[in-house]
Amino acid sequence: MDIPYTLNMKEMEPGKLAKKAAEHYQAREYDSAIKCYSQLILMCLNANIEAQVYNNRGNAYSAKGEHEKAIKDYDKAIELKPDYAEAYGNRGNAYSAKGEQEKAIKDYDKSIELRPDYAQVYNNRGNAYYDKGEHEKAIKDYDKAIELKPDDAETYYNRGHAYYDKGEQEKAIKDYDESILWAVKKIKREEVTVYQFRPLNQNTLEALINEKLHLADPSTFNDPMDCPLLESLSGKPRKRSFGKIRVVCFSDAKEKTSIDNTLMWSHYADGHRGIAIEYDMAHFEEKNLPWAFKEVRYEEKVEYNFSSVSALIDSGFFVKNKLWEYEKEYRLIGFNTDFLSAPPIKSITFGMKCPDEE
Repeated sequence: MDIPYTLNMKEMEPGKLAKKAAEHYQAREYDSAIKCYSQLILMCLNANIEAQVYNNRGNAYSAKGEHEKAIKDYDKAIELKPDYAEAYGNRGNAYSAKGEQEKAIKDYDKSIELRPDYAQVYNNRGNAYYDKGEHEKAIKDYDKAIELKPDDAETYYNRGHAYYDKGEQEKAIKDYDESILWAVKKIKREEVTVYQFRPLNQNTLEALINEKLHLADPSTFNDPMDCPLLESLSGKPRKRSFGKIRVVCFSDAKEKTSIDNTLMWSHYADGHRGIAIEYDMAHFEEKNLPWAFKEVRYEEKVEYNFSSVSALIDSGFFVKNKLWEYEKEYRLIGFNTDFLSAPPIKSITFGMKCPDEE
């Protein structure tokens, strides 16, 4: 929720006000950010700083979908600082969002002229060419963006779309794979202790002996509405690439009462006949294979976010319906592998009905 922002005298200092504006922007409180930037504009700053403030306010308007207001602010930023590559690039984004791809490309051209190493603008110009159906030009720009920034997941993803539309399936799959690989690697990993509730069977014993985690195909989950992402994806290349993501599920162990979660014992540990393995994720090291680990969010309605590959992975694998909130779940995902080395084990708790002979 965007909180109304009231200035006091201390916050009137430009540096602190600029910091407050940036904080509001990062929190997606765009109206409050715009109020801060508007106040900064009234402070008679030097031309270079004022240009940055107009550019930043334009970004906030653009994030709200108010692209005409954004373009006016970018116009002013460029008027104050004619060599402002970022403002040209951002104005290009606003024109592109309005469907005015020719104007967008013209601005991207100028931005690249001013800053030839601007990988993001090459990617964005590639998107504009893609929207115009000029796939060869799009791919050429994506190639350059990747040359400049070879770990950018989104550019690989975009180039994959272009190859797919051209009918070059294998190249599309290769780019989608690379995109998912980098997106997974860049997910911030949370350092917590978690439980894994499991039946005491041969698979569990082998995993403990071999110090391995088994990652499951989400299509095997007990909830058919959990991770049915592939059904929402168009095109075999994307389905094939996203189908390589595997998942292992844990439960939060921060609270002492976590081990007493009756439903977790009943559903996942064979009705208290199994075990709960406590893993220390803060000291988990798997350097050879890509993986990500984070807490699951619970929402009333799970909707996929197709705006980027990172957003799609997040909404597709780390969001569940609120009905499952009692699980307090964390997930580890891997790509193109069914096994990872196991994290350090802190404890193993046996269920109340676990047979003595086991």
